[in-house]
Amino acid sequence: MRKSLSILSLFVLVLFISMQGCGSLKGVKGTEKLIETSGKKPKMVSKNIWVEERKDTKFFLGFSTESHDLDVALRVAELEGRKHIIEGIGTDIRVEGTRGLSGPEKESVGRFFEEAMAWLTDNMRLSGAILQETYWEKWARIGDARVSYFYKAYGIVRISKEDYARAMSAAADALIGKAAQERNLAAERAARGAKQRLED
Repeated sequence: MRKSLSILSLFVLVLFISMQGCGSLKGVKGTEKLIETSGKKPKMVSKNIWVEERKDTKFFLGFSTESHDLDVALRVAELEGRKHIIEGIGTDIRVEGTRGLSGPEKESVGRFFEEAMAWLTDNMRLSGAILQETYWEKWARIGDARVSYFYKAYGIVRISKEDYARAMSAAADALIGKAAQERNLAAERAARGAKQRLED
């Protein structure tokens, strides 16, 4: 009897200590709480600005959510920033490439550019894109019987407008080649027109 009473007392004591340790994370299941940050939140992050231009430079924000490893979260954020540069280039080419087109031709050429975007993202190499700044947050999420932790990370990648223009020209050349290979004359003509207008 005395042994079971001391075991019960020990169990209650352990339970009390563990509840005190998690006191700052009390809440409803699924509740998330910010635990730690890497410092001051950059303006691009706090204002949700995905692209920003300053003088001769463009800045692109990449992000990663819910990674359990900080290094992985930061790497994914940087890669997302680089991907946003390529997406920005693709958007610029698509807008210029479909300018002046209408009806089925505009739809067909627009579809080519949309489909080529994934191909471009996988095959395009950026030079001059540099990771400018990182910011991360550590979060806790309350579960059924435990608390799990994850990171949100942000990477700001910069590229000079000169390197951006060079990358855009290379991307247009790649799209011209892809359209020619697919014998898509309308898309090839549109990509050539886009390249010329963007270079002027």
